Amino acid sequence: MKRALITGVNGQDGSYLAEILLEQGYEVHGVHRHSSVENHLWRVSHLPNLHIHEADVTDAMAIRKVIAEVYPDELYHEADQDHVGYSKATPSYSVAVTVGGAVNVLESVRAIVPECRVFLPCSATMFRPSSLPLSLNSDLMPDSPYACAKAHVYHLGRYYCREYGMYVVCGVLFNHDSPRRGPSYLLQRIARAAAANKPIILTDPDYCVEVGYAKEYMECAVKSLQKDSPQNYIIGSGVPYSIGGLAMAAYCRAGSSVGLIGYHYSEDSASIQYQQFIADVFHTYHKLGWQAKADAMEMVVKLVDHYRKSKKHHMDSPHHHIDQRVR
Repeated sequence: MKRALITGVNGQDGSYLAEILLEQGYEVHGVHRHSSVENHLWRVSHLPNLHIHEADVTDAMAIRKVIAEVYPDELYHEADQDHVGYSKATPSYSVAVTVGGAVNVLESVRAIVPECRVFLPCSATMFRPSSLPLSLNSDLMPDSPYACAKAHVYHLGRYYCREYGMYVVCGVLFNHDSPRRGPSYLLQRIARAAAANKPIILTDPDYCVEVGYAKEYMECAVKSLQKDSPQNYIIGSGVPYSIGGLAMAAYCRAGSSVGLIGYHYSEDSASIQYQQFIADVFHTYHKLGWQAKADAMEMVVKLVDHYRKSKKHHMDSPHHHIDQRVR
């Protein structure tokens, strides 16, 4: 029986990975950071066969101890600080968690179980979005501490693979969502507003985004570690939609009586060059036979249905302003 270790198992991606690997017959271990928040393991509370370990990825000795105890065949390093906007407010913390955590994991694997296969999630935000679609050959130009940290992780993965012969895969993840994601992200905010029958204000309705389904992307992550030799992959849908179109679809799905959605252009909106991240998915499909099934339109409908069913669509104010520059 294969044994897998997932850091950040209580997050969106980590919880889906745990489900997928358990379904495939793995012995699955998950690492989470201590929290005083009640029920912070809710995303994995339905998985009775999941082995839980408590450790912080910034603590090298704690991570080394867990890896020595589990001795995994595969390790999925999902623990990081993953919010672009928050990274700008906390650059030191964001870089320390994202880069420091990856170094601690890679060094521990190298010292204890060098044959272990490692998946490192990276981000499309590390690319220069001037020439679309984006591939592994696109230029790097990160524009936030989060993106800089992910670019660093990308180079670390390549270095450990090349220098030490380790099996390390960097999966460059484009935007992905699910009912398990936090409420501050773009599609979540649109879906909650529509489900609550409340208006929203968009700073740029013509701005296009690409969003996929997190569970499908984690299925690709698992596939990426099953090849004879490690390669890096773009993991995205490659299908963009305008924010305005997604919002209209959300309100139609919800049967909202709000009617028109407030479109607002700020005074300097004409001068803002929004960054669009669209994936070139050919290499991943060719090498892994994987392609995304759900795109942004399907995701916003899925989220509206989720919020209507769960009734978890409380809004802080009746007019909710959405700035899609921070996703």
